[in-house]
Amino acid sequence: MKQKHYIIRGGEEGRARLLVLSRVMRPTTLSLLNRAGIRPGMECLEAGCGSGDLAFGLAGIVGPSGRVVATDIDEIKLKLARREAEQRRLTNLEFRLADIVEDELENFDFVHARFVLSHLANPQKPLEKMWEAIHPGGILPSRILIFAGISAIPNALHSHATSNYIPRRHSGGGQIRTLGRGCRDFL
Repeated sequence: MKQKHYIIRGGEEGRARLLVLSRVMRPTTLSLLNRAGIRPGMECLEAGCGSGDLAFGLAGIVGPSGRVVATDIDEIKLKLARREAEQRRLTNLEFRLADIVEDELENFDFVHARFVLSHLANPQKPLEKMWEAIHPGGILPSRILIFAGISAIPNALHSHATSNYIPRRHSGGGQIRTLGRGCRDFL
């Protein structure tokens, strides 16, 4: 895959920004993953992994009997993440240059995306692709940003919230268990 333009600052500067975001979001993200049903032995996809911080956590949760494939479109951040995974001796974690919008996905037990869909002009196609990449009984939790509005008084504060979305793919059909609002209308 050819390196794509990354709308948010990428590379090493982007890595520093994502480290801060990851530290702030870690407790609520781990809570979401646990509520969604992540467990040892699962095969996971982390779509839009950025600097890989959440992928490192997933690799620890699924353990040596599980596997994590983490994808992003920023090769510089992926190289940094690969180096860190090697330093941590994580053998169950692979970082790939891939675009969730265009590239094909293999099948997984657990497919996760944090804020990725919020950055896309048309999140329906990648959400459908992620849904199709889940084994029957698999899980697709996603966290999206919902911009509720902008206020110019007093300090041009931006108001936003996050929404958690946890569908579970059943072998018997399209039953969905969901927390939060938003993306479920796509499926």
